[in-house]
Amino acid sequence: MCHVLVATETMTVSGSRDAHERVRGRLHRTLSGLGLGHAPVTALTFGGCSAVMTALEYAALLVEREPGGCVLVVAIGRMHAGDSRVLAPAISAIGDGVASCVVLAEGTGWRVRWMLRRAFLQTAEFDQAADFGPTLVVLGRALRSLRGEAEKHGLPDRPRLVCNNYGLPTVRLFSSTLGVPADDVFTDNISMLSHLGTPDILINLASLPETTTDVLTLATGPADCVLASLERTRSDPV
Repeated sequence: MCHVLVATETMTVSGSRDAHERVRGRLHRTLSGLGLGHAPVTALTFGGCSAVMTALEYAALLVEREPGGCVLVVAIGRMHAGDSRVLAPAISAIGDGVASCVVLAEGTGWRVRWMLRRAFLQTAEFDQAADFGPTLVVLGRALRSLRGEAEKHGLPDRPRLVCNNYGLPTVRLFSSTLGVPADDVFTDNISMLSHLGTPDILINLASLPETTTDVLTLATGPADCVLASLERTRSDPV
């Protein structure tokens, strides 16, 4: 059986029950056009830009339970009319985009070694439009804590760091807190695509050169951050 997991914030801001049902209807028609009209669908919306990592974690659990099945993970980032496309701190922009991947029990692609997360719901109390500093302090503390726990799980030698496409100063702050050299941070898509939200991580993984085999992914949202260690897998040649 194929499951579909949708990671997005779009469905949480539909405005009314009727509007939400219209969004659900468009999603069903789209999946039906792909031959997935009868696939179970789950939407993960609360984690913001980090929701895609939760989707990948849930997908891994599903294929572990049903090794012959698969999970289509779809990450959607879309702004609404009237939304500001300036990302605080005001040094980067927000775009629209979509990315997807298929999660299988075996195959070629990326395998998750471990995944760690920290929650910081207290940032909802901060006026981020006026001062983003308090949020960065809370996030920095979470990253330092994650770094210590990651060392216990085992870190690969010189992994590439893949983050959401925030501004370069923010990404560099993340890398220095995690102890990753600036040269090992993947930033190619920041100037080309800007910040797309939940699709960032999937697009950046697909953009890495084939020679990259070990990656740390850091996905940060308004409620939590997720750090994961991934390794590239390849099927044996026939």
